[in-house]
This record gives sequence, structure tokens and C-alpha cells, in this order.
Amino acid sequence: MSWATKRKLIYFLIVAGVLLAAVSVPLWRFFNKPPTCSDGKQNQSERGIDCGGTCSLACKEDVSPLVIEWSRAFKVEDGTYDVVAFVENQNGTYGVEKAIYHFKIYDKDNILIAEKFGKTYVKEREKFAVFETGIKTGKRIPQRVFFEFAPDMSWEKVSAKSLNISTKDKVIIDIDSRPRLNVTIVNESFSPVKNLDIVAILYDINDNALSVSSTNISSMEKNSSKEISFTWKEPFLVNPNRIEIIPRTNPFSSE
Repeated sequence: MSWATKRKLIYFLIVAGVLLAAVSVPLWRFFNKPPTCSDGKQNQSERGIDCGGTCSLACKEDVSPLVIEWSRAFKVEDGTYDVVAFVENQNGTYGVEKAIYHFKIYDKDNILIAEKFGKTYVKEREKFAVFETGIKTGKRIPQRVFFEFAPDMSWEKVSAKSLNISTKDKVIIDIDSRPRLNVTIVNESFSPVKNLDIVAILYDINDNALSVSSTNISSMEKNSSKEISFTWKEPFLVNPNRIEIIPRTNPFSSE
């Protein structure tokens, strides 16, 4: 073999090697991608496909459904009602960023007189109230309220934010005319709290929900307190025996 032929062969091998590397490196990277929680495969320490283990998304078999303890309508004034569902999340790690719900309100003849869709969040291991206000029913009187969440909710691990909210000085005034509940909210957390939703539930002597109201505090500094009020347009049918205050913040919010 002549020197010229050898030189051409060397050039050819160099070019072929470069081309082979240019093709094989992307192919190797394509077929050897590091496992992720969105690759459609059960790898890493996942319990299912892209769920459980190191993935934030929960597998369906790892979560318990939300427990709806009760759902009721409360009269605001003639033809206008608030509807409330009291719900428990028994999952200690997982929550839902967007839970779609549906209220259906029926009269004594089991006729659907109103319905309401909405969305809320679900924190890990909590009891909370889903509250919709100002439902118009015309001349029909609610007798039964049906409440449900949309199926196939996306459960994920919640990065719990430290929330230490307490209440004190719960006092009801003007109970025989337009009742007002005054409550002092105390933020004992180590950081400010924003967009604090607060629901007040009043119970009768048999621990049945008597009436409900809600309010919101846009922000509270750490180690601070605020007095808030819940109001009703009409007197209660019976005097409240117990008051439950439920403060909530959205753990999925960036605020």
C-alpha cells in the first residue's frame, strides 16, 4: 500500500470516527437519560409509574379519600342561603393543590333547586370547611345538601409551612338581633402569614352545626394579634353552645 493510500485511509478513519462520535454520543444520551418523575417509567425508588418514593406525586393506592363529615345549608335571609361541607383529610403527607367540588341543594320534594361548583386546596392531615355564600333559592327551602369532590384528584407531597394560629376572647354580642362574633386571632408562627382564611362554626347543645360564617385576613406579622368579626343578618334559632374557629393558609401558594 502506497503512502498516499495510507494517508487517505487515515483521513477516512479520522472523519469516520468524528461522525461516529457525533452520532453515538446523542444516541447514548437519549437511551441513557437519568430517571425522572415524568419519564413514564417506574424507576428510581418509585412505587408506581412516576409516583411515590422520591416523586412528589402520590400513587392512588397510597392515599385515602377525603371524608365528608357533613354538608348543610344555613339561612342568611329569605331566599338566600350559605352552604357548607365539613371535610377531613386523613393523609399525613399528601395534599391537593386544586380540588374541584360540587354542591347540590334539594328541597323537601327532593327537587334540585340550586347547585354550585368551586375549587379549594387540601392541606395534609386537616379538618376544614368548604364554604359557599349567597346561594339563591327563590321561594324554595333547602332540605338536603349533597357535596362531592371531582374524581382523580392529583395528590402530592406537601411542604408543610409552619403555621401556629390560636384564638382567644370569643364573644357573641347582639345575639337577639344581628349577632356578631368577635374573636382575637393570634399569629404565634415564626414568620408573617398572608391570605389567612378563617371559618367560624357555631354548634348547638347537641353539637349540631347551627350557623357558619367566614372572613379573611390579608396578612399578619409574626407574634401579632388581630380582632376580627363574623356577622349574621338574623338571630339564631337557638343559642350557640360551642364555637369552632378554623384558620387556613394555602401551602401551595408562593406568597
